Formats: sequence, structure tokens, C-alpha cells
Amino acid sequence: MKKRILACLLALVMLIGAMPVMALAAEPEAETPASPASFDWEVSKSKTATALDADGSTRVTLSLPSAEENLATDVVLILDASKCAKDMLLATIGLIDDLNTQVEAGANIKLGIVMFKGNAVPFQSLTEGTDLKALKNALERLVVKNDNADGDMTKAKVRSYVAETFPNFMNGGTNIPAGLQLAKNMLAEDTAVTDARKYVVLVSDGDTYLFCHKKSDGSYDYINAYTRSGPMVNDHGGISESYYNGHKGETETKYGRAMVAHTLDSWKDYLTYVRDNNSNFEQYDFLVDISCLKDPKRYPDYFDETTQLIPVDREKPNRIINSDVSRYQTAQLFQELQSKYHTYYCYLPGGYDMARTMLQDLTPADHRIDAEGSSSNAFASITKDIVFAVGKGSTVTDIMGYDTDTDNGNNYNFDLVPNSLILTVGGQSLASLRDGNTYYFGDTGVNKDNCRFKVVYTPENDGEEKFVWTINEAVSNFSRVQLSYQLRLRDDARTSTDGYFYTNFSATLKPMDSKGAEGKEQEFERPKVKFGSDADYLLPILNLKKATPKLNTRDHFAYVQGYPD
Repeated sequence: MKKRILACLLALVMLIGAMPVMALAAEPEAETPASPASFDWEVSKSKTATALDADGSTRVTLSLPSAEENLATDVVLILDASKCAKDMLLATIGLIDDLNTQVEAGANIKLGIVMFKGNAVPFQSLTEGTDLKALKNALERLVVKNDNADGDMTKAKVRSYVAETFPNFMNGGTNIPAGLQLAKNMLAEDTAVTDARKYVVLVSDGDTYLFCHKKSDGSYDYINAYTRSGPMVNDHGGISESYYNGHKGETETKYGRAMVAHTLDSWKDYLTYVRDNNSNFEQYDFLVDISCLKDPKRYPDYFDETTQLIPVDREKPNRIINSDVSRYQTAQLFQELQSKYHTYYCYLPGGYDMARTMLQDLTPADHRIDAEGSSSNAFASITKDIVFAVGKGSTVTDIMGYDTDTDNGNNYNFDLVPNSLILTVGGQSLASLRDGNTYYFGDTGVNKDNCRFKVVYTPENDGEEKFVWTINEAVSNFSRVQLSYQLRLRDDARTSTDGYFYTNFSATLKPMDSKGAEGKEQEFERPKVKFGSDADYLLPILNLKKATPKLNTRDHFAYVQGYPD
């Protein structure tokens, strides 16, 4: 009840303090958050080709995910221990259950969990062969079945368990930067997994007011917490200090403008101001622990007795207090994670709306999760993103290779060899059916109305010969799909002054994601092929010293019968 009253008072004070700012952002467009661009979703893919054989043929293979990629995935959850109530714990258990289903089917998934309050601890290390069932059981034991609507008893049990398990856990305050830094360390240390297959989810109401100091290597020390604001009767250096403790001036104005405008530029303006002016007040940083937060006598004596803030300095009037520093570090680390990994923000009910605003605005709409609306199913969409490389409806358009540029002396052209298409899923070939220039792939009994994949071939001349591969099911990140086919150089077009031939003019993936949204078009690489060492007699300038040519037994082995010589 006290928390609700406090929230209402804060909202009122915020409204009054922000009225001049609202006038600056009165245009309708300013009321809608301008989300950053979505994660630069680059689908893992590859295209390879074998060397040209004596017949001028090569076998090309398209792979989703890439044929070279280690099909392992890292998932790190950053959980606010003070907000890990019943619904959120059930959502985490549900995610673990979904991931374990994939593991039992052969997927290689590592799950790490960071818990934070005043500092951060590795609740579950990101290690190979983690027993997800055991982790699920451990979390299920923390759920209080007859909990209240807010899940307070489960939340208290979680905090108690973490504090008992990790003696250095600071079970008080809120320090999002600590949680983000530990997650960043976990993901960076696993060099066996590519960055494109790493997922991180911050679960918090966004309320943060303790911060970290940097270590000699430039990373933040997530074990120790610092503050720059004195104790209060009800809130110990909390986010509300901006309004109750006389935090006025340019800093507060920029923060208020950013909350009202909901634009990245306004947040950048506020965060840049904090960064540029922070050094003026670093002398007031001091190390805190849980007992310090609860005991005003533990605070330095330079704090103002009335406001419990650092001393007023007429030459430096716009205080950069601890919540400013904490928000700046949060934004910095969160954006660093976004630049490398699939990064999500799951915002929780409770707390203050103004606390979560910054993280919401920094997160693309398709990576924001409202836990209040989705409850214990909060992570359902994340599971799909982790499991599927591309969604149903994705297509690949592949234009056969050619070069008729007489100015550079090249004149070559590849044709698709009919009936050479093979499609495998997880290394297992699918059944196929050809109907004219259309190929259908699927299970036994595949037909045009019941196929998992379809390839439509257009047998035209230069620049028009192509096929379109339609993917009628979601492609798993853990079960590689490969379409291979044979190309052959035309007998009358085999000249290349470069000494190599491009197998395709272009190959373009038009992906759909797991939610059915269309992604940006992406190009496969263009393989370059040469004649093999035993086939160079077919090049325009004959090698008369070459031994008797070898038969192409690789592509036609089923028809070659006779003696080994």
C-alpha cells in the first residue's frame, strides 16, 4: 500500500516538474516512442561448391544455418532478484523446459543465469552439459504455491536462497549495471559459440540507483557497489531521490525531457550530459554494503543533513547523483550487448513507470517483452527466436553463374543439371517429386499439395536462368537444411581469363522470422571454382603432356561398372 501511495506521489511530482518540458514536446509525434532499429538479424548461411571435374561440372550446396558453423547456442538470463516473483520464476522455468526439449532432441544449448541486487552473482554458470532438468527442479522448489497475487513470498524465498548460496551477494539496493557486466563477461568468455547465436534477456522493472567502478582492464567491477546519495527514511538512494532530494537543474531537465519525449535523441542528450559532467562529482563516490544502506551513521559526514545529497557547489550546481550514474552505465552496457548479441528487455510490473522508460526506448519493439501482459508465458517468443533460423515462407532466389563480358575476355555459362537436386534436413535426405521444372521435397508420399520445400526452376538464357527455393516450414537452428544441385559449364562457353568461374550470378535469401515478420534480403557468398588438377586438359589451352583423362566417377558412380583401371 505504501509503495502505491509513493508511486502516485512520484507521478504527481513528476507531472508538475515536467510541465514546461511537455510544452516543448507537444507535437503528436513526440508522444510515440521512436524505437531503435531491430537487431541486425543476419541469418547464418553458406554456399559452397566443389572443384570442376573433367566434365566441367560442380556440385553446389546451400546451407541454413552455415555449413561451417558450430550449431551451439548460449542463452543468458539477467534476473532482478527483488522482482523474481512467482510469475517470473514460472516463466523462467517454462523457458528452461522449452530449451531442454531441444537439448533432448540433440540441440547444443548452454543456459546461464545472472542474479543481481546490489551486486551480481552467477546463479547458473554458462557451461557445457548443464543439466537443465536439475536446474528446473531447483527453481520449482523456490515457488510458493499459495503465494499472494504479487508473488511476494516466492520473491523473498528466491532472495534468501541466493544470499545463502552466494555469501558475497548484496541482498539490497538495485544495480542493473552489475548484472549486465556479469552477463557480458559470460558471453564473451564462450569463444566456441558465435556472437550471432548468443541471446541475453534483462528481466527488471528498470529501477536502478547503485553503480560500479571500473577495473584496470576497463570492465566494471560487478561485485562491489557504490553510491553517491545519502540514506532516506523510506528510500535508500532510490530513483525517487531525483524528486524528493532537490535534484534540480539541467540534469533533471534533460532526464524529464527524455521520459516525456520517448526519443533516442533525447535519451542521448541526457546520457551525454551525465557522462560529460560525472567527473565533477566522482570524489563523493563511496563503497556500500547492505548494512550501510540501512544505517545512516555509516555514510560520510559530508552529506547535507537536510537533503542527504552531496554538498551544494555553486560552481557545479547540476549534481550528477548515483541514479544518474547507474542509468548511464545501464544504457552503456545494454547497448554494448545489443551491438553483438540478440538482446531483449523484459519489463516487470511494479516499481515506477519512469524507471523502465529508458530501457523500453532503447529496445526495438520486437525485442521488448511486457511481463505484466504475458505473465508466466513471457518468454514464449524468445524460445522461437532461439530455436528457428528462419521461419516458414522464407525463399532463396538463385541465378545461375555466367559472364559474357567480352571486354575482359570472359565467356562462360553454367546450366543446372536436371534431376540433380538433393535436399537434406539434419543430414537425412528427403523424398522428392519432379513435375516439369518444379521439384517438391518432403516425407514419403510427397506431392505438390503436401511438401516441406519446393524449388521452381526457370531454364532461360544468361541472367534469367534461376530457381526459387520456397521453405514451407521453420528451419531449426539445430538441424541444418541443405539444398545441393549440380551445375555444368556449357561446352561453348568455358573461357575465363581470371582462372576461375563464379557458380552463380547471385543467390538471395528473403527471410521470414519465427513470428512471420519479413526480414531484410541477404546475399549468399558467390563460390569460385577451378578445374581440378586432373581436369585441366579441358581448359582452352590444352596440356598435351597430361596423362589419359580420368572418368568422372564421383557424379556418375552408379553407372560406372567395370574393372578398377
